[in-house]
Amino acid sequence: SDEVISGNSIYGCSQGIVIADKSVNVSVTNNVCSNNYINGILVQGTSSNLLFSGNISSNNGSAGILFKELSGTAILNNNLLYSNVSSGMSFASASSNLVISGNMIHNNDTGAAAANGIDIGGGTDIVITGNRFYNTGTAGQDYAVRSFNNSDYITVIGNNTRGNSVGTISLVGSNNLIASNI
Repeated sequence: SDEVISGNSIYGCSQGIVIADKSVNVSVTNNVCSNNYINGILVQGTSSNLLFSGNISSNNGSAGILFKELSGTAILNNNLLYSNVSSGMSFASASSNLVISGNMIHNNDTGAAAANGIDIGGGTDIVITGNRFYNTGTAGQDYAVRSFNNSDYITVIGNNTRGNSVGTISLVGSNNLIASNI
C-alpha cells in the first residue's frame, strides 16, 4: 500500500495511530502519540514491511506500540517510548523478522499489571540491539526484554538494560543469543 504517516501529534483519542490488518509497506515516522486511552500505536492483523522511526509514544492507557500480529518484516528504530500503562513495545503473537534498534524505552508499566520494556508473546527471528531501557524511580517496567509463549531465535546484543525493576532480559526458547548487554 506504500503509505507514509509522518509528523502528526495525536492526543486524547481512543487509539493513537492504527495500522489496519493486511497493511504492506507502511512508514510511521516522527509522530507524537500521547495520552491516548488505549495504545499510542496499534498494528492490527497480518501487516508486513513496516517502518517505525522517530516516534514518541508516552502516557498512553496501554502499550506505547502494540503489534497484534505480524507476518512480515518490521523495523523499529529511534523511537522514544515512556510512561505507558503497559509495555513500551508489545508483540502479542506470531511476530517475526523484527529489527528493534536505537530506541529509548523507560518508565513503562505505570499500571497494576506487570509489564516490560519489550514484551514478546510469541515470535522468531527478532534482533534487539542498541536500545536503552531503564526506570527513573522504584516502580516501572519489570524487565528490559521479556519473551513468553512460543518465542525463540531472539538475538539481544549491545543494549543498555540497567535499571529495570526486576531484571534485565528474560527469554524462553533454546535458540536465543544474548551478548554484550550492560
